[in-house]
Amino acid sequence: MHDSTLHGIPKLRHLVASRNSVGGVTEAEYLLPLVIEELTRPLNQEEQKGGLWAPYESRILFEGTLQEAEEFYNQVEYIPEILNAPFSRYTDGLPVVIPTEERVEAMLKGTSHKPDELMTLQRDLDVRGFGAIDISTRRKKGDLVTFMPMYRSATVEQVAVNAVMAGCKPEQFPVVLAIAESGGGTGDGRGGGGAFMVSGPIYKEIGMNVTNFVFGPGNPVNKALGRVGSLMWRNLGGYKETVTTITTLGSPVTNGGFIIAGVYNDTLYGTDEFYLIKTNSSGDVGWLTTLPQQGLSWEGAYSVQETTDNGFIMVGYTREEYGQYDVCLIYYNPWPQPDVKANGMDGPLNVSSNVIVSITIELHPSTYFDTYSDWWFVVWAPWGIYSLVWDQGWVPWLVPTIQYPLYHISSPFEVFRGRLPPGNYIVYFGVDKADGIVNPYLRYDEVWINVK
Repeated sequence: MHDSTLHGIPKLRHLVASRNSVGGVTEAEYLLPLVIEELTRPLNQEEQKGGLWAPYESRILFEGTLQEAEEFYNQVEYIPEILNAPFSRYTDGLPVVIPTEERVEAMLKGTSHKPDELMTLQRDLDVRGFGAIDISTRRKKGDLVTFMPMYRSATVEQVAVNAVMAGCKPEQFPVVLAIAESGGGTGDGRGGGGAFMVSGPIYKEIGMNVTNFVFGPGNPVNKALGRVGSLMWRNLGGYKETVTTITTLGSPVTNGGFIIAGVYNDTLYGTDEFYLIKTNSSGDVGWLTTLPQQGLSWEGAYSVQETTDNGFIMVGYTREEYGQYDVCLIYYNPWPQPDVKANGMDGPLNVSSNVIVSITIELHPSTYFDTYSDWWFVVWAPWGIYSLVWDQGWVPWLVPTIQYPLYHISSPFEVFRGRLPPGNYIVYFGVDKADGIVNPYLRYDEVWINVK
């Protein structure tokens, strides 16, 4: 409810419901009229109350001895929604450098911006959406930077305070300001500080490690710059777990379990390769794969993130023998990848009824090679839905073509060839878990055919 409070409607009417529906469509048909009626009845006097939320925070947060300041900044509170675990009031959970007046003043010498200057964009910027919200927005130079989840703005001095707390030096402050310009890595409020790529000669000027083990311990610049995003998220964005936002986790995956990326050392050939391991929720390995890149002797992954299509993107390094290291992004989709085409096209195919239509399929099973599965070949025709069954031919409705282990179909295999009556057709080819029904594990491709 913090969004409604922030935008001036603190008593916004809302309903709380479980995400787990056991009744499906029947339950929805019963509940939806009740929900609509409850949300659309006239507002009562309490619900009509307004007022903007604008917290006041003094520039001087604490005065006292250094030891007292350390105790002050290390305060915690206990949040019921995370089982009364302690949550730091002013830090990322670790001890910080106390931001004294002198230290903040020294940090500000690392920039020509004035301390009371509000953080704004220094250039025009296209901001892409993510997840289900894949919409690009255009932001212009001079627009205020917003720190999530509480939509706050901040001054250059407030950014400097967090830079001091993270252990940054004045010469690193231009990079800190660039991180702040991105919103401190807070994303939509669940950002966890984010990850940042530093480009240009400044990496060498400030002493960053850009070769082996860049995310490991030892280099103070990498560690301080990596930490400052989390502090901005907490102190500038107002992040408080389950109070102002609820975070999502990166390494657990949508269908359960965890994904782990790293470096596989091939002792026989003396090379390093990307590896990717998928486990279930108990830690048992479901599948693993290495991803050697042609012509490279050393490579490895530092982190992995699930993508919206349930694939994975890894960030890591590559290096040719005796060559320099490069940053590398690798996309990998572990799921079976069916492909169906009509006359060699992904569609839509527009033909007349006297033209022969050839429908072909291909399959790349990826990590699920030799997994016993349902195979589906289904056509939505003008007169109904029909499935092609291996030993019966065409049958009404949804029936698996065959239950058989997945294997590579690396060249087009023709399933149908002939003329079609006028009308619109959708042809589906897919595979999923061998249980005889369409289930959430289904991976499919489709092609549209319009016959005149």
